[in-house]
Amino acid sequence: MKQCDAIVISNKKVAFNVYEMILEGDFGLTEDFAGQFVQVQVPESSAYLRRPFSITDYRNGQLVLVYRIEGRGTLALRGCKPKDTLNVLSPLGHPFPIHPNQKVALIGGGIGVVPLYGLNKRLVEMGCQVHSYLGYQDAASVIYKDEFEALSDLTITTLDGSVGQKGNVLDSVDVSDIDVIYACGPHGLLKAIQETYPDKTVYLSLEARMACGFGVCNACVCRKQTDTEETFLICKDGPVFNGKDVIL
Repeated sequence: MKQCDAIVISNKKVAFNVYEMILEGDFGLTEDFAGQFVQVQVPESSAYLRRPFSITDYRNGQLVLVYRIEGRGTLALRGCKPKDTLNVLSPLGHPFPIHPNQKVALIGGGIGVVPLYGLNKRLVEMGCQVHSYLGYQDAASVIYKDEFEALSDLTITTLDGSVGQKGNVLDSVDVSDIDVIYACGPHGLLKAIQETYPDKTVYLSLEARMACGFGVCNACVCRKQTDTEETFLICKDGPVFNGKDVIL
């Protein structure tokens, strides 16, 4: 884990209330960054705590973050311009375990598709056959469609049917010949995946409100399957977990 002052390269809108920011700096990342996250000190005097963001991509010293406007912290980020600086703590958490030469399904919902993009790139590099299943509310909320399509087979669902198939993302999923499932999205989606595919190898990237981001404050907890009295810290032990290890 290291701290750096990163320079904003670009900050643009990519969907309704969703922005893509590219930062340049010394982030201490390796090629296996997919699933990890960073903590950003936002440019807002009343926002005392850093904000956690999943890593979308990392290339040539440039960090890509995709974020949705949720409150004053992300609203402040929206106002950042090229050449502004942001203090970043990285890398945090554990990445997705990579299984080379496997048949893989990526299942993402909404802004949860973000960490799956970097994972998709890495899996392809490791000889995997990847099918991405991405679910969104509607056409206005679709992000990274072209990017995923360039890497893997892609199935998109929207709740209103305005893009791709109509319905919930799980309505379109076929994992009959899949070896490994990776997923990120709303709690309900992850719980449904965990319950629907108990015999598959499933890795879930969990979301939680975080304060420190590295296991000191004990704010982000989830229960262990082996002992319901014990808990994991999502920031330190995760955010990626084997679906058989956690209770959602």
